[in-house]
Amino acid sequence: MTHEEILSMLGDYVDYLIANSSAEAPMWNIEKVRSGKPNKWNYIDGCMITACLSLYKTTGDEKYLKFSKDFIDWFVQEDGSIKTYDPKEYNLDNVNQGKNLFILYDIFGDEKYRKAIDTIRSQLLTQPRTKEGNFWHKDIYPWQVWLDGTYMAQPFYMEYETRYNKMQGCIDSYKQFMNIKKHMRDEKTGLYYHGYDESRQMYWADPVTGCSPNFWLRAMGWFMVAMVDVLERMDEQLYNEYRGIMAMFKQTIEDVHKFQDEETGMFWQVMDHPGVEGNYLETSGTALFAYAVLKGVRLSYLPKRMAAWAEKAFYGTCDKYLSKNPDGSLQLDGICLVAGLGGKDHRVGSLVLAFGEEDERHLEKLYQQGLANGVPGIELLTADEVHALEPNVSDKVTAALYAPTAAIVSPWEYALALAETAVVNGCELRLSAPVTGIDRAGEGYRLHTPKGNFEARYIINAAGLHCDKVHEMAGGAGFTVQGVRGEYYIMDKSQGHVVEHVIFQCPNERGKGVLVSPTVHGNLIVGPSADAVEDVESVANTAFGLEEVRTAAARSVPDLNYRESIRNFSGVRCYTQQEDFIIEESKQAPGFINLAGIRSPGLSAAPAIAEKAVELLRGCGLETVEKEHFTDTRKRTVFRHLSPKEKAALIKENPLYGRVICRCETVTEGEIVEALHRPIVPTSIDAIKRRCNAGMGRCQGGFCGPRVHEIIARELGLPKEQVLMDEEGSWLLCGETKTGSKAEKGGDAQ
Repeated sequence: MTHEEILSMLGDYVDYLIANSSAEAPMWNIEKVRSGKPNKWNYIDGCMITACLSLYKTTGDEKYLKFSKDFIDWFVQEDGSIKTYDPKEYNLDNVNQGKNLFILYDIFGDEKYRKAIDTIRSQLLTQPRTKEGNFWHKDIYPWQVWLDGTYMAQPFYMEYETRYNKMQGCIDSYKQFMNIKKHMRDEKTGLYYHGYDESRQMYWADPVTGCSPNFWLRAMGWFMVAMVDVLERMDEQLYNEYRGIMAMFKQTIEDVHKFQDEETGMFWQVMDHPGVEGNYLETSGTALFAYAVLKGVRLSYLPKRMAAWAEKAFYGTCDKYLSKNPDGSLQLDGICLVAGLGGKDHRVGSLVLAFGEEDERHLEKLYQQGLANGVPGIELLTADEVHALEPNVSDKVTAALYAPTAAIVSPWEYALALAETAVVNGCELRLSAPVTGIDRAGEGYRLHTPKGNFEARYIINAAGLHCDKVHEMAGGAGFTVQGVRGEYYIMDKSQGHVVEHVIFQCPNERGKGVLVSPTVHGNLIVGPSADAVEDVESVANTAFGLEEVRTAAARSVPDLNYRESIRNFSGVRCYTQQEDFIIEESKQAPGFINLAGIRSPGLSAAPAIAEKAVELLRGCGLETVEKEHFTDTRKRTVFRHLSPKEKAALIKENPLYGRVICRCETVTEGEIVEALHRPIVPTSIDAIKRRCNAGMGRCQGGFCGPRVHEIIARELGLPKEQVLMDEEGSWLLCGETKTGSKAEKGGDAQ
């Protein structure tokens, strides 16, 4: 097609879109329309309405203005409130559409637009910020700055401050750009990393720089457009700041151009890895480059020679990906549907995969159940949408249920944080004290353990695989435990980004099946199998079980490299003959609360189970009084998450933090010593492993294990032979093999 034909075709397509769209159902956001969920105030619509208003300005055609006004008026109320928009959500994406309100206010003079502008500005007044002053991308992404957030918020911010606030916030906006340049620009390539985590706590954050791992094209696209749009709204009176952003913009375009594909004029989704398997020439980011450059040339921010780069990108994209379907409709391929870094509490999202019509029918049931339970943001995705999110899943996947708010946690850290907080608030903990008998004692019970006897008015039975035996000790009956063993692979960090979401298979009578999931430490976990075992303590790994995991996982993700496995383990899940959890007071033992048969989702279900247990205890007569002074925070040093300045200060204060013990996970002696003096004292090598991650890496403690052993013995004043590997009886040493000569000992040899 000629350039004229392309432009004519695109013009027709825009007309088609607006003729068949409304604020309730915009065709350009087809995923939302197909979901059947009502539309909300969002940045996607903001981009389209910006385009329509630009077309009105260019062509003078009133249809573009009318459509834009009708669309915005559906959301904006007379009092300036905006339907579906909550400033306290603190999502920068929601600021983007505010730019259009300035234009409508200028044209129509309607005060509701002016009030709505102030409504959006109110969000930025209290938007959480990094310590250096940059807006958090979202409240659910604490301490994180994302490149796309600059486009979403800064043009609106700059225009508001210039128009209505005597430019008071303009310097603040400028400083946010400079902080991005300081922390997120790669000096070698000139490209910018998508995200920056000031806290260095996110699994994707480089422990030194805080940056995400890769250069993503669309993120760079948003950033380039942010700079040119901010310059357009910036007053030249801010001489140094104006020219500072202009110089930054020009240099970025120069640096990005170096990665332009010579043949097509496009750019690769992961910009600095052209031709790598799974990478592709991406449409939306290339279009953003073209927009930024052409606008920059038109407004004289960029030299005219750069226009050729943009035209090559634009027309090259059309040549490669723009086509007409047999029915005359247009199709534009090569677009990244979505890409994200994960947010608060490692919200990576989950996908339940379907492999045919039967699975799809089951997904529909799960979807409806999720809607009924109020699960936010769940969607049914097509196969193409699934592969856009996860290119490495099987090409036999036909659909998926997507839950964007699904999160991953460290189970060790989670349990330890709860236990330590409980102890700090007055809980008495007795370790290695299994209950061996229970007697009635007045209105309560006496529990017998190797560590002494304990009396209690109420008992909560959360004994897991032994819950039936503990219940029987109290005279109860009604259920028995069946152990189901699940075996797992832990993969090296080299496999950590094979998938970015928790990948489930459609559940069946045996459970949720084998999953493939990232971990908070950057590894990949694969499993579990599901094999009934008579011995509930049987946690051995078996050739059969591990083969079962590999075979099942290959159905979801075919190309996992099991040569990168660094650890196998197994656990036994607690099943009873009852289909659901057992959360109830025992019928035979008053004041005895059973929390039994939790099966696999115990960690996720724990908070809700705890609330139910409290309710049951109140029903038994327990008076509950809220603790006046409750400690709900817990501080722990994670050295690898600190900034270079913070590391230097800490080492100066305590040199032990400058001595790395675990090289795989960068765990220092200071962290190990700190763990040994916490409210619950660890006395084994594996206990330190769970608290500090020392020994969790590729060598699995082969390098650091002996040194951890020595530190435990030293800090706790124990002979080395009394230091355990894990549970009681797991000694590593039984004595010295050589005791030395008489002269060496300074006395008689023994």
